[in-house]
Amino acid sequence: MLFSVDIETTGLNPNFHSIFEMAIIAFHADGNGPGSVWHRYVIPHDMVWDEYCLKMHWSTIQQIIENAIPRINELEEYGKYQTYALPSGLLLRDLKYWMEKNKFYNNKDGSYHKMVACGKNFGAFDFQFIKRLLGDGNELFKYRSLDPTLWFMKSTDAVPPDLQEVKKRAEAEGCKFAFSHVSHTAVDDAMDIMHLIQHVFHKKAEAEAAELQIDR
Repeated sequence: MLFSVDIETTGLNPNFHSIFEMAIIAFHADGNGPGSVWHRYVIPHDMVWDEYCLKMHWSTIQQIIENAIPRINELEEYGKYQTYALPSGLLLRDLKYWMEKNKFYNNKDGSYHKMVACGKNFGAFDFQFIKRLLGDGNELFKYRSLDPTLWFMKSTDAVPPDLQEVKKRAEAEGCKFAFSHVSHTAVDDAMDIMHLIQHVFHKKAEAEAAELQIDR
């Protein structure tokens, strides 16, 4: 089981800025779609925003403020809505509840399995914010993570391509996405990462099957 993780933040500095939206999708690399999806917004209280991120997420902020996106203040309401906004202090408990519900915690000592996170720049960016917001939440992820965009680098690339370019290259190979553009929302971007990984693993499985046929 792998976990595609994406966050949207109020800026780029984890010392000053905050997670505003977070999504985790459980899936199998050799599968054809997602398993369970955890998607939450954080109620924007006392957050420091930079101008770019504020403009990008302004419509969503308005929806939360106007209660167009359901919000909860007690986890006893968990399950009433598939996606909702909650205070940042409840995010870790909510995430653990989701893990328990889906049995992602079956170590013999009762502790949680550490998740293998998948995402673009997860270790260098997302994980730095997650550690600060979730406190001991850094115990929930393995230090090794998977960035599928590196599989789509070309010899002429000086740096790894952005997600938009990666999607373009993957579509040329037959990978299917819900839409070609990058939406910059947590659940959609996490879905893109999942599709990239499943696409590469399917290609690998086909190549291995072809090699077996040749050997025979």
